Amino acid sequence: MSGSASNSAGGTSASLPPRSKNSVGNRTDIGWKYGTDGKKVKCNYCSKINNGGILRFKHHLAGTRYDSEPCVSVPEEIRALMMKVVSDAKDASA
Repeated sequence: MSGSASNSAGGTSASLPPRSKNSVGNRTDIGWKYGTDGKKVKCNYCSKINNGGILRFKHHLAGTRYDSEPCVSVPEEIRALMMKVVSDAKDASA
């Protein structure tokens, strides 16, 4: 009976450390949909190479001028989406 109790206690998820959503091989952040994966992020719209990670790249797409030059080629709907994502992230961290 003790064997069945251990199965309901949490499974195997406790044995694996949580992976960052931006770790190599686990790029689930929405920003990666619009940029090329690598050590630097290359914009799919203007081909600008952005240093500093996915957050700075999302600011590039949103056009906020936050440590990045705004993308001049991004469609307005993507710009609005990235502005919302950046704003939500800022609100969540405050």
